[in-house]
This record gives sequence, structure tokens and C-alpha cells, in this order.
Amino acid sequence: MKWRALAAAVLLLGLACTQAAAQDLLTLEGALARVEQHSDYQAWLKNLEAVEETLEGIKDRHLLGIELTGSILRFNHNFSRDSSRWDTAGGLSFSKSTAQGATFSGSLNPSFNWQNQEISASWSLGWQQTIWPSPRLGSEEINRVVAEVNKAGLEEQRAYVLAGARLKIEELYRSAQLAQARVALAEAAWRSAQENLQLITARVERGEAGEMDLISGQLAVLRGERELESAQLAAARALESLLAAVDLAGGQYTLEPLELTSLPRSGIEPDFAALQADLEKHPLLLNYRAELERARLELAAAEAAKKPEASLTVRLENAPETATGGGFSFQAAVSIGYPLLDRNQRTKTTQAREEALEDVEQSYAQALADLHKSLEDAQAELARLARDEEIARLSLRQAELEWQAVQKQYELGAVEEGALNQAQLALRQAQLDYWDACHRHDLAKRRLSLGIVGDLLGGVSR
Repeated sequence: MKWRALAAAVLLLGLACTQAAAQDLLTLEGALARVEQHSDYQAWLKNLEAVEETLEGIKDRHLLGIELTGSILRFNHNFSRDSSRWDTAGGLSFSKSTAQGATFSGSLNPSFNWQNQEISASWSLGWQQTIWPSPRLGSEEINRVVAEVNKAGLEEQRAYVLAGARLKIEELYRSAQLAQARVALAEAAWRSAQENLQLITARVERGEAGEMDLISGQLAVLRGERELESAQLAAARALESLLAAVDLAGGQYTLEPLELTSLPRSGIEPDFAALQADLEKHPLLLNYRAELERARLELAAAEAAKKPEASLTVRLENAPETATGGGFSFQAAVSIGYPLLDRNQRTKTTQAREEALEDVEQSYAQALADLHKSLEDAQAELARLARDEEIARLSLRQAELEWQAVQKQYELGAVEEGALNQAQLALRQAQLDYWDACHRHDLAKRRLSLGIVGDLLGGVSR
């Protein structure tokens, strides 16, 4: 029997080694190195790419545009003069606009008269400049300014997003480590219950215990098995959440074992006065910069629209001379326009823009107040976590004293081995709880020291 048991143990050990070899070790540093795969960072990056695409599209609309047209054969008959014309004509035109409201244009139109076998051409150059309303208050220019403000805000938020994502990954990694450690503890408790049941069964056979003792032992085994299954399921889910967060879902990975002797103490303490001193620049409020800028510019554009429109046009052209015109000419004009009756649309537009600005300012003020409240809540949460850590520390000390007392009683023969195992399991449970409490307290302090009290739009909450 001993040789069979030894062979089975060797076989199980070999299978475990083979399975471990098939899995890759994922360290905490390795998981943190994949922070840019986290959904929070990917959402931030997607927003940044969208803003850059908007700016690129606005820039492209001011590039030089060239168009080529032509007529292979064209017929024209003038009934007043009773004359006809067959010709082939072409056209080449270009245009270039600027963000300052200027538009440059030009065209070249050659033609060939098949009847006279003559070639003629006309060309023109033009420049148009918007004088009022100011080009900077145009819709496209407003979109460009808002996009640039939005891009600057997103770039400032990058460090905040990365720090928050790293802390989330670390929290998931530690949770998975704790879950695996609880699996080992549940397995040890189940095996201890099985050993205790064997002792009870032997005592029943000797007449030293009754049916009630036997039922208690059986219940302990069944409950231990149920707790082990629950712990295994929780560990699998914790590992799955970690791998999904770093974009390794579906892979086979194992984690580093939890070192209970190394308590997570970074020594970082949040400075609440410094955090609340300059909240207007907090990353969670940077999105309101673009909204406020848009609302202010659109209100200014609505106010400017109440005044007359003005533009300057300069044109230089040359066309073949005819009986009615043609030749080399220069034109310049200043155009002014003002709607006399607009059905009160400009006033309504101005009122709507004023209300929109007030709404954004109220939203910003509310967000600022919510941020103050979040910092106060985080401070209160730190106090609760500190209390939980102290409770866990005292519970651990109590478990140590109880284990020492049971160990002395076991050496004196006053208690059985089952009581010693239970005390040791309780001590291991207390060690896990204390490590978990220290980790949560230290993580909360580090998160708050960075001013992280929430996620950006599109992020994933903890």
C-alpha cells in the first residue's frame, strides 16, 4: 500500500509539473507593463485619435484644390446673328482657403475653334476676404479651437489615466493572488476535516464517540468541500478579470504566490490640503474646458451676427476681346449685407447661446462641488480602511495567541491533533485577512495621493 501511495503521489506531482510548465508565469511587473492594453487607456486613446482626426479634417479643407473640366465637342448657334460655332474647350481651376477667412481662386479656360482653326484662352485670379463677422467666429474655426483645447486636455489627462489603470491592474492582480491563497487554505481545511472524520470514525468503532460526533465530522467534510469549490470558482473569476484587463483573455497563466510576510506598506500619505488647493486643474474637470470654450465662442458669434456682413473681393481676369466685351480687366468690391427682417432669428439664437453657456457653467460648478465631495468621501474611506486594518491586526494577534495556547495544550495531551489543525487554519485565515486589509488601505492611500477619485468618461469603474 505504501508503494502504491508513493507511486500515486509521484504521478500527481508529475502531472502538476507538466500543467505548470504549459502555463506562463504572469508577474505583477509583467501585468503592469501591459497598462496600455487596459480598457481605460484604450478609451482615452480612442478619444485622442478622434480629436486628431477632427483637426486633420479641418486642416484638409484648407488645402489647395484643383479641378479639371472639358468639353470634347461643343456646338453653339446664335439666331440673332445667324452664326454657328464648333469648338473644343477645357478648364483648369484651383482654390485655396485659409483659417483667416481668405479664399484664393483662379481658372484657365482654353478653347479651339474648329471653323477658324483658332486657339483662344481666358484666365482669372481672385481673392475674397471676409471682414465681418470675424473669421475666428466662423463655425469651422470654432470647431478647430475647441478641438485643440480638447486635445490639450486629453494630453494632460494621460498621466492620470495611466496611473489609474496601473492601480486597477495591481488591485486585480492582488485580488487574484488572495483568491488563490484562499483556495489553498480551503483545501487544507477540507483535508483537515477528512482527517478529523477518520479519527471520529475510529472512535465510533471503539465506542468512544456517538452518532452525533460522526454527523458533525461528516458535515464538516461536506461544508469544507463546498467552501473549496466556491474558493476555486472565485479564484478562476479573479484570474479571468485580471487577464481581460491586460488583454490576455483566453491564455493559460499562473501568478506569483502571495508573500504574507511582506506587507504592502508604501509609506505614502495623501496631502489633502494640496489636493484641494487647485481643483480647477484636476484631470476630471479638463473636459469642461472645451465645452466652456465652445459655449463662449458660439455666444460671441451670435452677438457678431447682429452686425452687417462685409467682405472684400479682388479679381483680375483676361478674356478674348469681342464686340461686347473681353480683354484684360481688374475688379475690386466691398460687399455689405444686412437682413432687415429675419423673423427674430438672431435674437433667439443669442438667447439660446446664453442659456447654453449658463448650463455649461452650472455643470462645471456642480462637477467642481462633486469633486470636493469625492475627496471628502475618500478621506472618510481612508479612516474606515485604517479601522479595518487595526481590526485585522488585533484579530491576527488573537489568532496567534490562541494557536500558541492550543499548541501547549496539544504538547501536554490535553487536546487532539484536530484542535491544533483548526487553530493553525484560523491563524492562516487571520494572516490573509490582515494582508488584505493592509493592501486595501495602502492602495487607497496611493490612489488618493495621486488625486484619483474617479474615472474619465469612457473609463471602467473599479
